[in-house]
Amino acid sequence: MPHKDLERRRLFWVWKGMVRRCRDKSAKNWPAYGGRGIKVCARWAASFTNYETDIGQRPSGMSLGRIDNDGHYEPSNVRWETAMQQHRNTTRNVFLEFQGEKMCARDWSKRLGINPSTLTSRLLSGWSAERALTTPVGKRREARP
Repeated sequence: MPHKDLERRRLFWVWKGMVRRCRDKSAKNWPAYGGRGIKVCARWAASFTNYETDIGQRPSGMSLGRIDNDGHYEPSNVRWETAMQQHRNTTRNVFLEFQGEKMCARDWSKRLGINPSTLTSRLLSGWSAERALTTPVGKRREARP
């Protein structure tokens, strides 16, 4: 049973970190969580066992993520995520809606073959999502002699 005990201990530290970053103003990452109003539901905050019952064991290679990055830690808003899912769901990402589909700018650039820095530059210049995503990329001008 040592393996099960180790996994439970790891899950405990995931829970402990979640509660700390949402409740402890001295926590390094509190500003991005509790400081933004992100809370842990009362059931989980009250008991690790409640959390463990609801969330289950952490699958290998996964970490806890919130489906809605602005939502709280509660059963309807958390899941085990891959590193890629985690990277796609941060406040640093820019999401664009185009033709009824919403994705982060990096995913749009990959799908459409637009360099991510080109897309970012267009958006920072005030282009609409539609214009930024549909305007063909021009060839670079050669330096004049």
